[in-house]
Amino acid sequence: MARKKFPIGVQSFDVLRSEDYVYVDKTALVYDIIKDGRIYFLSRPRRFGKSLLLSTFEAYFKGKKELFSGLAIGEKETEWLEYPVLRLDLNPQRYETVEDLEDILNSHLLEWEKIYGREEDTTLSRRFYNVIKHACEQTGRQVVVLVDEYDKPLQLTLHDPELLNSYRRIFKGFYGVFMSAGEYLKFVFLTGVSKFGKVSVFSDLNNLKDISMDDRYISVCGITETEMRRYFDDDLHQMAEKLEMTFDGLCQRLKEKYDGYQFNKRKIEGLYNPFSLLSAIDSMELNDFWFNTGTPTFLVEMLKRDNYNMIDVEKTEMTLSELSNISVDSNDPIQILYQTGYLTIKGYDSETGIYTLGFPNEEVKNGFYKNLAPIYIQKSDRTYQETSISIKKTLVRNDIDGFMTTLVDFLPEISYIFHDNQRYPERHFQEIIYILIVAAGFTARVEEMSPKGRSDIVVETRTSVFVIELKMNRPPEKALRQIDEKLYMERYRRTGKSLYSVGVEVDMEKRNIGSWEVIKG
Repeated sequence: MARKKFPIGVQSFDVLRSEDYVYVDKTALVYDIIKDGRIYFLSRPRRFGKSLLLSTFEAYFKGKKELFSGLAIGEKETEWLEYPVLRLDLNPQRYETVEDLEDILNSHLLEWEKIYGREEDTTLSRRFYNVIKHACEQTGRQVVVLVDEYDKPLQLTLHDPELLNSYRRIFKGFYGVFMSAGEYLKFVFLTGVSKFGKVSVFSDLNNLKDISMDDRYISVCGITETEMRRYFDDDLHQMAEKLEMTFDGLCQRLKEKYDGYQFNKRKIEGLYNPFSLLSAIDSMELNDFWFNTGTPTFLVEMLKRDNYNMIDVEKTEMTLSELSNISVDSNDPIQILYQTGYLTIKGYDSETGIYTLGFPNEEVKNGFYKNLAPIYIQKSDRTYQETSISIKKTLVRNDIDGFMTTLVDFLPEISYIFHDNQRYPERHFQEIIYILIVAAGFTARVEEMSPKGRSDIVVETRTSVFVIELKMNRPPEKALRQIDEKLYMERYRRTGKSLYSVGVEVDMEKRNIGSWEVIKG
């Protein structure tokens, strides 16, 4: 049996359909969106299929009926009319000056003006208005405008308030055309990873429909568990065989690694990151695909400046307004982490209207800490990598002495300034050790509830569980006694894994680990 062609990185609906790539059919939702309104906004993380969605809209509005043969929309649409389509892609550019943004907008306008004509207007917004007006008058049909990654320039300049506000002013006028040119518009769809609120780019668009958290359209981007089983069942069986796993075991690992995105308050079926899931099935490997090494330095600096304990990232609470909008002067790193896909909705309290955030899955969590750790802890990449490799080797071999020795060698080299900025030294050491463990690729939890208390750090490997308790200037025996008395290990006794209680004394004067003891079982 010939293997499917997986559309990894394919953002053109025409190419995907004409070259026989596998397509998870979203056209029923596409049709519903088109028939339900006129001006839309959708926020989703990067590599989540936004560009392909816009390409699907483009093919539909250009009347390319043949591309939709056999898809759900083919049973609904009967007219297949062709409309003038203006597509603006702001993703693949660098934005370092006002001229950079003006140049990319100007290049698109020149392209459209070659088709629909140009009047002697000087402003970008007025030229945009005229293009829309002329396109409608010349074709006799209202215009479709599709904007891909509308916020890319804003995201790249969050660290530069002056440039950010200049971009905001340009966009405010440019996108404001959707109001003044309303009679000439058939359909407008903007995508991005964030929605900038307050006195920002959308403040004049009172008819903008944000469907980012709309139950009806949650799965228009991303892949559900049901869709994964429906479209890739044979491939999953082949992958399970190659990796010497059971089918159910593989599906569970895929869920842990790539699933978990939630974009509304109701616990509807979670979404897989399509780029990661398709890459895993295509390569038949459980690797990290979504994360790159481009963690914004300004984001790390925001976390450090506020003495933000990285453990707290995983249990942040926010209101709907905080989730839905980023102010142009936002200094909240957690809000930005949510908008950019590092965090997702994990729970909702209907009485208070409060959302709880957390990492969507293992791939994002491990990648976040792996890429952030060298910057946050102020270590060279090489030193950090050597430490991470050592942690991985020692924990896999259940070598607790080797693991603790690695920490003893690592901790003294952390900047004293970094230590001195911490308001809660106990949590500070817990934070550093936790980050190092997760960044090395292990499943770890902090403050895990037991019948009688909360453990400091729990680490799980494929074969073992380690419960680590830290005590400041107190002997490790006291930490071991607490693990036993508080029943921290109790829930793991039926897992069949090897169990290790690890008591650790932290020497606050030396700012390092003083001593430790281990009990197996």
